[in-house]
Amino acid sequence: MYDVKPAIMDDRTFQVHVYSPPKGVLLLMLLFGICFLLFGLIDLYDLEWLRRYRFIAVFILITPFLIFFSRLATTIMEVKIDHNGLWLDHIPSWSWGKHQQLHIGWLEIESWIYKKGRSDGHSIWWDRLTFKLSGNRRILLLPHDDLEPDHGRMKAFIIGLEQAIDAYNGRNSTQIPIRFGHSVQRTLIWAWLGALFSLFCCVMCLLAIYITFKDGKPMNWMMLGTPLLFLAFVYQLWTRVQTIRNASKP
Repeated sequence: MYDVKPAIMDDRTFQVHVYSPPKGVLLLMLLFGICFLLFGLIDLYDLEWLRRYRFIAVFILITPFLIFFSRLATTIMEVKIDHNGLWLDHIPSWSWGKHQQLHIGWLEIESWIYKKGRSDGHSIWWDRLTFKLSGNRRILLLPHDDLEPDHGRMKAFIIGLEQAIDAYNGRNSTQIPIRFGHSVQRTLIWAWLGALFSLFCCVMCLLAIYITFKDGKPMNWMMLGTPLLFLAFVYQLWTRVQTIRNASKP
């Protein structure tokens, strides 16, 4: 988090880029569909010349996807912070092209957490801004500030949000302050569940790799996909184990 000092709560408005779930899902499905179609055509028509350069073909397909994904899958959300809470405009919804407007009062917010992505803005480890609200409600936003040359908008918004929450928690009338982060118990529960699921997926991937390779030469998409999927779940398992170890420290 950023190092800020409590400040008087002033009305401030920010415009930040956030990922739109329907756009992102559609673009990912389109990319996977094209890749599977390419490998299927190679096997179906026995295109030996293309089989030799299949990795180059996949690279050619993925490169423009990575370049344009962040611009095609994001939208600009406007956030206003004032004495009463947060005003969110143009929140991406699961309906294509539709946006929502929402007001969150300070009394409704129980906790919040902002996590930077583990890799970069174009990977699946996106930045996450989560608000836990009263009534067991949650709001998840996927910010993306790579579109700004100085990465300044999102940083300014998080600093302004921290200052506003510090100011709210410092009021004499505030009985239940807004906390940052999740409880240790909740973190451990989800980490253990994620670790068990990742371990199960690793075992299934190993079984799929054994079945795929034991009866001769597999198809191209299976030869490439199953090992990559196994490595992805191994990485997931490792991150969950690290989370459990860090959360268990006194």
